[in-house]
Amino acid sequence: MRDISLVERAEGHAAPITHVALSHDGKMLATSSYDGSVIIWSPESSTTPGARIHHRRLVNAASWSPHAAGLLATASADKTVGLWQVSEDGREAQARGRLARHTDDVNAVAWLPDGERLVTASEDSTALIWELATGRFLGKFAAHSGHCMAIAVSPDGHVLTVGEDGLIVIGDLDHPSDRHERNFTTSIEGCAFNHDGSKIALAGDDGFVRILSPELDLLAEVLVSKSAARAVAFADDRSGRLVVGSYDASVRLLDGERVTACATGDRLWPRSVATSGDQVVVGSFGARPIRLTLDELAWIDNGAPSTNGPNALATKDGSLAVGLDSGVVFTTPLATLHGSAPAIEMFTEVGKDPVLSLTATPRGWVVGSYTGQITALSREGEIESRLALPAPITSLATLSDGDLLLAGTYAGTVTQLQVREGLVAVETEQRHEGSIKSIAALPRGAAITGATDGRVQLLGSDGAVEVLWHHGNLINAVSADERGVVASASRDRLARVGLTSKTFLPIDLLGADESMKAVCVLGCGRIVWILAGSYDFAIYTWRIDLDHLEETGARSGSVIAATGQGISTMLRIDASRCVVASWDGTLRMIELIDDELHLHPPVAISTLLAAATTSGKALIDVA
Repeated sequence: MRDISLVERAEGHAAPITHVALSHDGKMLATSSYDGSVIIWSPESSTTPGARIHHRRLVNAASWSPHAAGLLATASADKTVGLWQVSEDGREAQARGRLARHTDDVNAVAWLPDGERLVTASEDSTALIWELATGRFLGKFAAHSGHCMAIAVSPDGHVLTVGEDGLIVIGDLDHPSDRHERNFTTSIEGCAFNHDGSKIALAGDDGFVRILSPELDLLAEVLVSKSAARAVAFADDRSGRLVVGSYDASVRLLDGERVTACATGDRLWPRSVATSGDQVVVGSFGARPIRLTLDELAWIDNGAPSTNGPNALATKDGSLAVGLDSGVVFTTPLATLHGSAPAIEMFTEVGKDPVLSLTATPRGWVVGSYTGQITALSREGEIESRLALPAPITSLATLSDGDLLLAGTYAGTVTQLQVREGLVAVETEQRHEGSIKSIAALPRGAAITGATDGRVQLLGSDGAVEVLWHHGNLINAVSADERGVVASASRDRLARVGLTSKTFLPIDLLGADESMKAVCVLGCGRIVWILAGSYDFAIYTWRIDLDHLEETGARSGSVIAATGQGISTMLRIDASRCVVASWDGTLRMIELIDDELHLHPPVAISTLLAAATTSGKALIDVA
């Protein structure tokens, strides 16, 4: 397993903040990040980073011991939980050990009130129990049929786990008969107990917050968002007020069943929220955590400066458009990735929230953001029109006639938009039971979609929907070409390739031992090259003969390149070229020449932005 290799930022994290955890005495704050680190801060002033703790992969969560001052547990996608002793001033951290048994990403960790045991939740669907003193595995607390997403522990030691399968499990580790389960029809990804353990709050993917008793009786449910509710935390002032983070880029304060305050947009990533006194701390797409006042959710610190990870690519007329975490879209000549001098043609700050999707249209570019904004840009980068949808715009694709495009959302909907004279929503349809992660256009107005429900679907121009195949886990990306060759990349660690004109099962493409994140189809004639990028930082390739596509058996791939972080996205330029973007901040052209793949040197996004600055272009300050 390769280690994450990112340039350390003096301001804080080099990638978005996944989780915030306050110590029980309120004196220290731990933030986890996609950059593979945990940083310790003072909650009163999250401006100067303290100790930095490192994992080999992104860190999903952290939890402070209820008894041992400065003892921190961290949960990582490297499949381990780290134990660390943080100094009283928060400036140093010493490793105390590591817990390893999970077979997939560890999503959460929580301490029992005795401070002697921990519970961990993983995407391998299990919640496990550990003994701190020896690091010994004590047993399995719960098994879910989907990812086990979060854990909460009550003051009297009851453990609660929630999962993507909608299963809720609560029990007392010392009294196995004291156990309850309940199923919901939506994914539950956040949970919390109130101060005395008499109430449980759940954050649902359907946008509802549900309040339950410890026996899992439903006491109340409140619709807080048209997108997913992701995180919940009770105010620690015993008022019973509840802070809710949702994937419409909002944080809300609930008093009973009434929303009394709301903060929206900017760099908010409410995947995690925590309360301390009169403050709320929230995850962010910036280098630092975001802090809000509890009573009014007024901004104290907006998490600046932004991070600049590349999430989306599009191409048009010899230019490459790149969308960043910082809300910026810029274009550079494709020749730059062929070795020409670094150059920036256009640079536009579309918003403060991340750009998640991009597509080219005859008029210019269309941008989809985390806050649900769809923005039409001219070729020169001027904002021409905007349209808001009630969920993050996870995917965009321009249909073959150029005047219509499809926007896929976190809510599983596909909106058809007319773009000839501004952005006009034509119709919206529910196409998947999970977030649509990727859309690829086909000739004659058809398209391919891939989603977290594990389905690859063909959307016909007549509105018909056909499931081409399933994956065993969420689908991160799909790609297609003019011949009807379709490829998909999934968190089940497989890529697959098939034809829209054939009904046989797709060919399984083997390579990574971690999630496949991106995929691209190259080639012409009877030969197809499939390229896929993984969270293991590698780019894999497979050469497929279409004349023998119906042969059974999986195909092993070859690694042609590696990066310093996970691959974020790939873009098919034409039948012989694709661009690969990585969260290490690089772009790379791969070119098919005489049936061989050639790699051009990677180009750093920081180099491109620096070249634009020195050439006198007036770049917007994204700090």
